[in-house]
Amino acid sequence: MTRVLETKNEAWGFYGTTKMEYPEDQTNKRWEEASKTLLNLSNLPPEVIRRFLDSKYGRHLADACYKNDVEKTIREWWQKGWIQKEIKLVDYKKSDEEFYN
Repeated sequence: MTRVLETKNEAWGFYGTTKMEYPEDQTNKRWEEASKTLLNLSNLPPEVIRRFLDSKYGRHLADACYKNDVEKTIREWWQKGWIQKEIKLVDYKKSDEEFYN
């Protein structure tokens, strides 16, 4: 079973951007779908996926997913190599306290 972590950035990133356009139940569903898709494609730990989605790159991904199928959009961006490139740019060395403040 794929373990999806809750966002730690409800104001920005993928979750916050999605929340601006969708009700909470749909926002949660889209977050879960994005998380599961990225976890399955990348084989990265859930903490890395959450940090990516909570970053500015997650915000850009949410913009691309707006009014589109989340899984399909993520798979298309994955095939183009964008996500793999951007996921490396997120600062994973910072503690959660430093990253989220």
